[in-house]
Amino acid sequence: MPEISIVKAEREISKLKTMDFFTSIFRATTHMSDPIEVIANLEAVLDPQSVTDTDMDDLEEQQHLEEMARFLEGSSTQFKLYLWERLREAYEHEKVNFTPSVMSCRLKCIDLIVSEFNDPSYLDHSEDHRQFILLRAIRLVSYPSLCIDIHTDKLCSSRQLSHRH
Repeated sequence: MPEISIVKAEREISKLKTMDFFTSIFRATTHMSDPIEVIANLEAVLDPQSVTDTDMDDLEEQQHLEEMARFLEGSSTQFKLYLWERLREAYEHEKVNFTPSVMSCRLKCIDLIVSEFNDPSYLDHSEDHRQFILLRAIRLVSYPSLCIDIHTDKLCSSRQLSHRH
């Protein structure tokens, strides 16, 4: 019977935890039954600085989130954009409706897209693939989800403006 390495076993356990975490996020964002839970989970991975040390009493949980952050660093821009868009949707949910964080998520998506354009590997892709990336970026950036209300100097969602014609 072959011996099992502790390091390999821990690595496999970490992979399973990561898969379980993202599966729960996909399930939660599909139904958006609890946007606050979605926000807590996604913020911890997408923006680890937002999680305070008091939130991270459990050393194992902290290590798990660090592993998730490393996993995310190596992930595709498309996957990262997907997660940031799910976080934005959670902030837009009627139970939360926190416009500044919606804007923050949009800006992070723009930042990811610009970073992708600045990546030297972008030019290594075929012209068709570069056009696809550009069209995806235009769709995300031009989506009129937020505006500045000139009359009140406040941020407002496009849904709120639909009745102001």
